[in-house]
Amino acid sequence: MDKSNHSVRKYLAERAKLIGAVRLPGSAFKENAGTEVTSDILIFQKRERKMDIQPDWVHLGVTEDGIPENSYFATHPEMILGHMEYDKGKFGEDSRYTVCINKNPDFNMYEALSGAFSQMKAQITDFERLCDEEEKVHDIIP
Repeated sequence: MDKSNHSVRKYLAERAKLIGAVRLPGSAFKENAGTEVTSDILIFQKRERKMDIQPDWVHLGVTEDGIPENSYFATHPEMILGHMEYDKGKFGEDSRYTVCINKNPDFNMYEALSGAFSQMKAQITDFERLCDEEEKVHDIIP
């Protein structure tokens, strides 16, 4: 979500509506996979047809600390389960790589995710069938 090149985000926005996103701390997969990496969970609702659209979340914003981050997270900081920092440990003082850190000893991933997902709202809408009026539509069940 934070890459400077927005082409993938634009591609997704044309085809799906972003319902919400949650940024996990870098330690989320440490016990199971033995790796520390910041990950985002993205929830989309597919669009009926491709649209030429660029919502705010396609673009980047900047935190108070000058760290580039997706504008969705800039306007929804509660969806970041920690805070963003430059990763100076692995990549040195001039690092431009970012990582989500949560140093709260009482942090509970399950409760944090449940809280974040409870804030997301989506509706199932009727779709419009695209066909010629004269064309017969047959419902086929494989």
